[in-house]
Amino acid sequence: MAETCGTGSVGIDLGLNSLIATSDGETVEALRYAHKAQEAQRRRQRALARCKRGSKRRLKAEARFAAGSAKIARQRRDHLHKLSRSLVSRYQGIAFEDLNMAGLKRGMLARSVHDAAWSLLVQLVQYKAANAGAEVVLVDPRGTSQTCPSCGTIKAKTLSTRTHACECGCVLDRDVAAAMIVHQRAFSGRDIGLRCISQRVVA
Repeated sequence: MAETCGTGSVGIDLGLNSLIATSDGETVEALRYAHKAQEAQRRRQRALARCKRGSKRRLKAEARFAAGSAKIARQRRDHLHKLSRSLVSRYQGIAFEDLNMAGLKRGMLARSVHDAAWSLLVQLVQYKAANAGAEVVLVDPRGTSQTCPSCGTIKAKTLSTRTHACECGCVLDRDVAAAMIVHQRAFSGRDIGLRCISQRVVA
C-alpha cells in the first residue's frame, strides 16, 4: 500500500533535549538508547578486554558486545521509522536545518549527536516523502535559535537558555521558536499545495 502525505507544512528543529521540536509547538523526547545502555555495554567491553585473544571465551564476549550494539541500533531505527512515518502522514511540506552532521559528530557532543541519529531521521523522512508525494526542504541553519519568529530580532542565547523571550513579547520554548524560523525560511510566501517534490533517496 502506497504511503500518502498529509496537508500543510512544518518546520523541524533537531535537538538533544528534545529529538525534534515542530513549528506547531510539538516536541518529541530524545530517547537516548545508547546512553541508557551505556553501563551494560561498558561491562561487556570490560569483560571482552579481560579475555585472551583467540579464545572461545573472547568469541562469546565479542558476540555479547555486538548483540548489545545491534539492539541499540535496532531500537533507534524502529523509533525513527515510526516518527518519520508520522511526520509524512501529517504534512505535505517538511523543513529541516541543513546541518553539518559530519562536523557535529567530531565535536564535544559527538556521542549525543550519534545517539540522536539526526541524519538517519532526515534520510527516512526524505525517503518516505518521495514515495508519498511530499516535499522535504533543507534550510540554512545559521541563527535559527537566535532569531525571534515574531519580530525577526536576533539575540544570542547560551545553550543553557531553554526559553525564547523577546522584547516584542514573544515567549516560546527555544526549540519551538527555532522550528518556526526553519518553517519561515522554507515556506514563507509559498503555497505548499502547489509543489510536492522530494529527491528520492535510499533509506
